[in-house]
Amino acid sequence: MATISDQSGQVLTTCFDDIAAADMEEAARAGGCAVLTVELDKRPGEDTPRVSVKRVQPFESIANVARLLVDLVVDDAAALPRLAEMIGEARGGRCTVRLWAPLGAAGQAEVVIGRNFRIDEELLVRIAGMPGVRSAEFASTAAMLAVAA
Repeated sequence: MATISDQSGQVLTTCFDDIAAADMEEAARAGGCAVLTVELDKRPGEDTPRVSVKRVQPFESIANVARLLVDLVVDDAAALPRLAEMIGEARGGRCTVRLWAPLGAAGQAEVVIGRNFRIDEELLVRIAGMPGVRSAEFASTAAMLAVAA
């Protein structure tokens, strides 16, 4: 049994699968986080649903296979050297960085800077706060599929 939580609150869970239980124990021992696949069952007359853990995926293992897409919209070319400095050292990941820059009357240019960056939320917030950067955000899954196609 374990108590799991998210932004909405806490719930008591049970895990009957030996492999999932071992993975959950390992994540707890390491002090790490994990994505849990659960089964929710609410029986008539009960106020609280029953939650059974079916699968445990440590964040570290997901990070090694997940691909992310970051969209950067830049209004001022003067931001590019500082941007290159900030993300140039963040190599070794699986994140694609796509830059959008104004192209005068023709609209905007899309440039894929690279596909091997390690960008986290903290770095993204720092980039978004740079002068000359209009926005910096993780793009949707649909956008990622469009880049891969």
